[in-house]
Amino acid sequence: MNESQVKYYFFLGIGGIGMSALARYLNLQGYRILGYDMQKTNLTQTLETQGIKVFYQDDENNIPDDLNKDNTIVVLTPAIRTGNLLNFFKNHGFTILKRAELLASIVNDSRLIAISGTHGKTTTTAITAHIFKLAGKLNVGFVGGITKNYKSNFIRGNGQFSVVEADEYDRAFLLLKPDFAIITSIEPDHLDIYQNYENLKQAFVQFVKGSKQNAKILINKNIQLQGLNREVYYYSVSDKADFYVSNIHHCNHRQYFVLHLNDTDISTYIRFPGKAYLENALAAAAIAYLSGIEPKIIKQALETYLGTDRRFDLKYSDSVHYIYDDYAHHPTEIQALYQSVSLFHPDKHLTIAFQPHLYSRTRDFAEQFGLALSKFDKVIVTDIYPAREKPIPGVNPQLILKYVKHQNKQYVPFKNLVDFLQKQDFEVLLITGAGNINTIIPELVKQLKNIYENK
Repeated sequence: MNESQVKYYFFLGIGGIGMSALARYLNLQGYRILGYDMQKTNLTQTLETQGIKVFYQDDENNIPDDLNKDNTIVVLTPAIRTGNLLNFFKNHGFTILKRAELLASIVNDSRLIAISGTHGKTTTTAITAHIFKLAGKLNVGFVGGITKNYKSNFIRGNGQFSVVEADEYDRAFLLLKPDFAIITSIEPDHLDIYQNYENLKQAFVQFVKGSKQNAKILINKNIQLQGLNREVYYYSVSDKADFYVSNIHHCNHRQYFVLHLNDTDISTYIRFPGKAYLENALAAAAIAYLSGIEPKIIKQALETYLGTDRRFDLKYSDSVHYIYDDYAHHPTEIQALYQSVSLFHPDKHLTIAFQPHLYSRTRDFAEQFGLALSKFDKVIVTDIYPAREKPIPGVNPQLILKYVKHQNKQYVPFKNLVDFLQKQDFEVLLITGAGNINTIIPELVKQLKNIYENK
C-alpha cells in the first residue's frame, strides 16, 4: 500500500503493554488510532484520555465507514489469533502487521539499543531509557512496563537513540537490527515456540548476528554463546568482567555499590534490593557507557530511577503490613523476588499469592515453580491465567502445589481471592504473576484499610 495514504492504525489487542506503547507513539505522530481489547483496564482508559478510540466488543460493526484497506494499517498482537474483527480485516484485504514488524519499521533506522533476555529486560530497558533521557540522547523508548518516572511505557526525547525491549516470544526480536544490544539472561521459557532450550539459545545467537555489522553486544557473564562474530562485552555482579560491581551493601531500603566501567569507578545506589535489580542496573549503566554517556549522568539516573509498575511495586504499607505487586511468572523470577523481599524484610513472615501464567508454562515448570514458592512461609496459588492458550488436560494449580515442600499452602479460586486474603494475618504479602492478578489489589487494599483503621 502507499504509505503516504495511511491515516489510521487499528490495533487488535491495544491494551497489551507493547501494543499500547506503539499506539501512543503513532498517536503523537498525528495518525488516528483505534483499537480493540477484551477488557477495559487502567491502561486502555488512559489511552482513551489521549484521544485513542478503544472498542471492547469483537464486532466488525464498530469499524468506522471511512476506514478502508488503502488508508488503514492493522496491527496484530500474538495473543489474538482468531475473531470477528481479524476475519473482517483479512477478508477485506487490509494490510496486517505483527506488533514486532511495526516496532522494527519504527526503530531499525535509528541508533538502536535493543535489550533482550528471558528475565530482566523490562527493568533494564526502563533504566536504560531513563539514563538516555537524562543525557538528552533518547529519541524514543519502548518499555514493557509502565515506568514510574514517566508514568508511561513510551518515552519521548529529542536525541538520536531508540531504546527498546526486544521480546523473544514468537522470535519477534529477530526483526530488530540494533547498534547496541544486551542479553540479560537465557533460561528455558516459551517452549511452545522453541520446543527446547537449545533452539532458544540459537535464537539469541541469530539476534546477535542480525545486529548491525559494527554493533556492540553486552552479555551477562553467566551466558555462553558461540559464533557471535560481533564486538562482545561481559558484565557480572559476582565476578570480574568488562563491567562489574563491588562493595555491595543495603541500608535504608537502598542498595549501595561501586560500578566499575572500564577505567571509571562510580559509587552509587539504586532504590531496589537484590542481585537481579543490581544486574539490570549494571547492564543499563554499561551500555550507556559504551554509547558515550558521561559517568555523572549514569550515576544521577541510577539514583533517581523509581521503578516500573508490577516490579517489586509497593502498593500498601502501614509499617506492620506490606503488600507488593510483582510480575514474576517464571521460577527464576520468583526466586529473585524472594531474595529481594528477604533483604528488605529479613524478619517478616512472607505470604505469596501466585497466579500461574499459561497452561504450557505451568506444565513445563510445575516442579520448579513449587520449589521456588517453597521459600515463602505461606503459599497461595490461584487459577491459571490462559492468555492465548486453551486448557491442557491435567494442568491445574494443584500441579504446582504438589511440589511445594511445606504444608502451609492452598489453592484459592480467583473469584474468592480478595475475600480470602483480607482474612489472612500476613506481614508481607506478594501478589504475583503476569496475568490479571494485580486487578484485585485496589479492592484488597480498600478492604484491608477498613479493617486495620477500625481496629
